Amino acid sequence: SKEALAVQQSFEKYLNDLFTYEYSMNSISINFLIECPENYGISRISSTWPETDLSGMEEYFTNISRFFDELNTFHYDSLTCEQQLIYDTLKTYLETETTFKNCWMFVSPFSTNGIPSQLPLIFTEYTFNDRQDIEDYIRLLETLQNYVKNALEYEETRMDQGYYLSQYSYETALNQCEAFLDQGDDYLTEIFKNKLEPLEYLTEQEKEMYINRNSDAIKNSVIPSYNL
Repeated sequence: SKEALAVQQSFEKYLNDLFTYEYSMNSISINFLIECPENYGISRISSTWPETDLSGMEEYFTNISRFFDELNTFHYDSLTCEQQLIYDTLKTYLETETTFKNCWMFVSPFSTNGIPSQLPLIFTEYTFNDRQDIEDYIRLLETLQNYVKNALEYEETRMDQGYYLSQYSYETALNQCEAFLDQGDDYLTEIFKNKLEPLEYLTEQEKEMYINRNSDAIKNSVIPSYNL
């Protein structure tokens, strides 16, 4: 029916809006998933570190609650079978997230799967599909200190509220940081060089320029971030 078709089209728009929001909040992870977001009607944004302060957390849960409320407005029986499967999955996810909004202080950015374990993965697996990806990556390195400082301030807020890392999590995070520093900056420099080598859209001069910028960012931002 026309009514069901209208609901289905509205639901597709909702999914696109939700995906676009997640992209804006998680632009680094999107680099691993989508080569050309423009092909999906999504305006490309530069990769940035996620928010780790209180205001960022509050904004996130406000938006998640909004998407959850909007999801509940769709007439389930008017959706296609595929859309119903997506609806069920999203409802479980968003319902869990909205419940979690009163418990987010339990989560530390320095947990066993937090910043110390995520950074090496980002450094090694970030893909360079074009020059903008390279520019974004170097910018991430250059702004790493602010990201880590914000995370540390948030961790201090958690501690002030009585939430502490377990001894195991604390030692794991410390060991991860020490292991990274033990490898030295040559480790990241070599990975970056290897990733640039096959890129045909760069001249040799451009590759050398990016290698120098990358080395400066590692020396002046990445290594100091691990010593904060």
